[in-house]
Amino acid sequence: NSFALMYWTQLAEKYPPAMKKLKSIRDDAIKVVRDKKADAQSATAAFLTVLSVNDGLKEGQKNVELFKWLDAHNPAAAKTVYPPTEPNLIQAEEYALCGRYMDADGSYQRILDAYNRLKKMPEAARTRQLMDFVGKNFSNQSATLVAVLVINNRNDEAEQVASRASKEMNNPEFTALLAEARNGKVPPRWP
Repeated sequence: NSFALMYWTQLAEKYPPAMKKLKSIRDDAIKVVRDKKADAQSATAAFLTVLSVNDGLKEGQKNVELFKWLDAHNPAAAKTVYPPTEPNLIQAEEYALCGRYMDADGSYQRILDAYNRLKKMPEAARTRQLMDFVGKNFSNQSATLVAVLVINNRNDEAEQVASRASKEMNNPEFTALLAEARNGKVPPRWP
């Protein structure tokens, strides 16, 4: 689906009717999300459609706006769609909103799972560039999680995540990044 959306977005940039249809699909999904009679499952599925289209169109701020609406009107659905919306919320510096939905253990486990999956790739596929990307991605996401937890006065959880992450990657650059995160400094989004 992500490749299909990427191709559709590329087509939409060159062919206005494709853009019109893409935005129409998004707008119809927004109506479902905002339908107060919609159950959490329907609202969640519609929100994920909106999220994908907006990300494809580089309109992440619209995801933040819709998530805020969902937070106010359908918190059960907001809780479900929080993980894929988190990068948009962090980029928008909506740290307090993140703090209401962030599951420190679950978030760190997702970061760690992605890191370990990429580390376990066949030797032939592991280029220096890929392994550098994997390390930087793990570092950035772990430090971001720690900083947002600190900002939300969830210091014990932040320390647990930082401690676990330090055991996975122990280098001076990451140690320095974590030290800043422990003081509530969110690293710049990477990549």
